[in-house]
Amino acid sequence: MLELLQKLFKDTQLAMPIFAKPTHLYPSSAVNFYAIPTVVWGFAAQNDEVIPYCNPPLGLAPAVSQYWSVSNVIINCLVLLVYAIIIGFVHFRAKSRACSEQRKVVRRLQVIVIVFIFSWFMAILGVNVGVLLRFPPDILQLWQSNMVFFALICYSQTFYVCIWRSKEYRSAFMEQLQLMACQTPEIKPEMVTSRSQVTRFITVQTQVKK
Repeated sequence: MLELLQKLFKDTQLAMPIFAKPTHLYPSSAVNFYAIPTVVWGFAAQNDEVIPYCNPPLGLAPAVSQYWSVSNVIINCLVLLVYAIIIGFVHFRAKSRACSEQRKVVRRLQVIVIVFIFSWFMAILGVNVGVLLRFPPDILQLWQSNMVFFALICYSQTFYVCIWRSKEYRSAFMEQLQLMACQTPEIKPEMVTSRSQVTRFITVQTQVKK
């Protein structure tokens, strides 16, 4: 995700200082800031009750589970807001100088948003819907546990979305399959052209900065 944003802001010629540092530090820091206190609280609040199904809504103590599910809904809404801002920015602010690479990035983001809504967002929202509808405890356990179906879609969607939306990703994947079969990968001419164009672009950008 951050790599897509980095490419997008570079193409729109916007200076974003945060992208000057390794991008993996930002998601890992945000995840740890949220996850560590939640895990510590969940460990401190544990009891000897039998866990019917091994998943966060049922595996955590009631208070921790409620915090986890509600906070995830809030985080998911913030994620959708960020996606909407990025897509809106490209359409309305950078439309005059949009290039084909930008449009590809935006279309990929739109697909990711749709998949995100109907996978992880739906899973977390479904957990809270069961609570709001006041399902009986036995029904609520089954309801919340079956929400894992949408979560599994989320966990596996990245590969399929990239295969569908990225020609470069498909070509690289086919090269890997050919290598696994002990075959020499066939590099298509358009791939060589695009790579050389990217190299020339980076060289020009470096010279301009100097």
